[in-house]
Amino acid sequence: MEPLHPISRVQVASRVRPHAQVRDQIRAMILSGELAPGTRLPTTFDLAVSSGASIKTVHRALADLAEEGLLIRARSSGTFVRERSVKLTNVGLYFPYDPWGGEELSYQRGLVSALKGLGADHGLRFSNWIDPRPLAEQGEPWCELVQAIQTSQIDGLICPLVDWPHLNWLDKLQIPRVFSASVPQPRCLDIDLSQLAQLSVQAAVDQGARSIGIISPLEIDGRHPDGLPDPAQDFYLEFIHEAHAKGLTVHNEWVLTGKEGVSSREQKMWGYRRMHELWSQSAHPEALVVYPDTAAEGVITALLELGVRVPQDLKLVLHKNDETPLLCPMPAEFIVLSLRDVATALIDAVEAQFYGKPHAMKPSGFSRQGSPAMQKKQ
Repeated sequence: MEPLHPISRVQVASRVRPHAQVRDQIRAMILSGELAPGTRLPTTFDLAVSSGASIKTVHRALADLAEEGLLIRARSSGTFVRERSVKLTNVGLYFPYDPWGGEELSYQRGLVSALKGLGADHGLRFSNWIDPRPLAEQGEPWCELVQAIQTSQIDGLICPLVDWPHLNWLDKLQIPRVFSASVPQPRCLDIDLSQLAQLSVQAAVDQGARSIGIISPLEIDGRHPDGLPDPAQDFYLEFIHEAHAKGLTVHNEWVLTGKEGVSSREQKMWGYRRMHELWSQSAHPEALVVYPDTAAEGVITALLELGVRVPQDLKLVLHKNDETPLLCPMPAEFIVLSLRDVATALIDAVEAQFYGKPHAMKPSGFSRQGSPAMQKKQ
C-alpha cells in the first residue's frame, strides 16, 4: 500500500478563512522540511477532498504559497515545493533604468546605498538587475530576471522604484517581492503624503506665514490603470484642508502641479519654470512648499535668479531625503524622509514573505528639520 502523502494531514477545522488554514498548514510543512524541495503535491482536486475544503479554496491557498516563492506551479506538470535556500541570503534589486545614470536620480542611489548598508546586518547579499530594454517594452516580463528566479539565483526581490507597467508582471513573479511605489497594492510601500502635507503647513505657520502655495509635479488629476485615484489627489486635498484649518489663504493659481507625468529627469527644470510662473503673478503667497527635492533644486535656482529674499519675501518649506544632499543657500524648513527607514521597511517586508510571517507595511513617515541658516536665525 502506497504511504499517504504528508499533505494529506491538512484539514480545514472551521469555515473561518479556510484558504488561510490550508495555506498555513502547507507552509509550516515546507518551512519545517517535512515537505522537501522538489516534492510534488497532490492535485488540487485530491487536496480539496482530503482537506475538506473546496477546490477554489485550495487553489487560492496554493496561489498564495507560489507568490511567496514556496511553490512552483506548472500547468502541464503540477505543483512542486520550490528549491530554495533555508535562509534568505540573495536578494535582487530591479530597476527599470540605471539609477547611476544621472544626478537627478539621487533618491534611487540613496535608497540603494541604505539597502546595501542594512543588508550586512541582515546577512543579505544584493545584486542589481537593471532592465536594458526601452521603457516602452518593459510592460512585459524580462526573461533574464525570470530565469534568475527560476534557477534560484535570487531568493527575494526588492524594486526600489517602479510604476504600473512593471507591476503588471513583477507582481506575478513566484518569489518574495516588495515594491516602493505609490500604488494601492499589498506589497507596495508608499510614503505618508498626508503627514507631509500636515508638517509642511505647520512649518509655514511656525514661520509666521498667513498664505501658502505649493509647487509639486505630482498629478492632481492622475488615475491608476485600475481606475482608482492617484494618492497625490489626497495629498493636495489634505494640504488645502490643513492650510484652511490653520487660517492660511490658498489661491488656486498658487497650487502649481503636474498636468501629465513629469519624470525625475525633468523635475529640476520643471520646478525652475514653475517658480518663474508663480513669481510672475501679481500676488504671491507668503510661504511656499516644494515637493520633491528634485523640483526644489530648480526652485532654488529660480529664486536666486529672481533675487527673491528668503524669508523676507517668501518663506520656504522644502522636501529633502535625509541621506542625500540638497544645496540650499537660504533659510528654509525641510520636511525630511529617512531613506534608511524606507530601506528597513522594504527589507522587513521581503523577509516576512520569505519566512511566511504576517506583516503589514505602513507608509514611511517624515520629520521636520531646519536648515543651518534657519537654525542660526532662530
